[in-house]
Amino acid sequence: MKKVLALSLVAALLVSAFPVLAATATSNVTVTIGAVDKLVVTNGGTITLDNNSADPTAGDVLGPATDSTARLSFVHNKNVNKKITAEATTAPAAAGNDIQLEVQVGAAGSFVTVYDDNGAAAAQDAVTGIAAGALSNQVVTYRARATAAGTPVSAATNFDFTITFTSVDQ
Repeated sequence: MKKVLALSLVAALLVSAFPVLAATATSNVTVTIGAVDKLVVTNGGTITLDNNSADPTAGDVLGPATDSTARLSFVHNKNVNKKITAEATTAPAAAGNDIQLEVQVGAAGSFVTVYDDNGAAAAQDAVTGIAAGALSNQVVTYRARATAAGTPVSAATNFDFTITFTSVDQ
């Protein structure tokens, strides 16, 4: 028993006398951050101004009627706040209408007019004060109104609009 203990002690001393062999190496990596400014907007639906939106007690006003099917998502990493503007860049080809088209982004946003009987308005601030980060899946609400006298039709007529959203430094 003493012999086994002595041999164990000698073996332990021999093992501890030699350091454990280990290798070390380093590697460097560079992460480059590029400018990010990406805006995605889905298409809206159809707004119908007809008997359902007419109120004869309020004159010949049709509407307002809304569509909230479009969604807006935006991400940026700039060190200044950004804003998103909205503008009717393609107005309806059909002349002779007094449609007023407004847009609102997000529940806290305000409606801004992008088209009225004077034509397309200049770019309007739809969202302001956007710090670096993301706005995700914001509801875009389009609201339209017209008058029966100002937008007469002989049959169902579509008035197509293209609304362009643009991110801008504030």
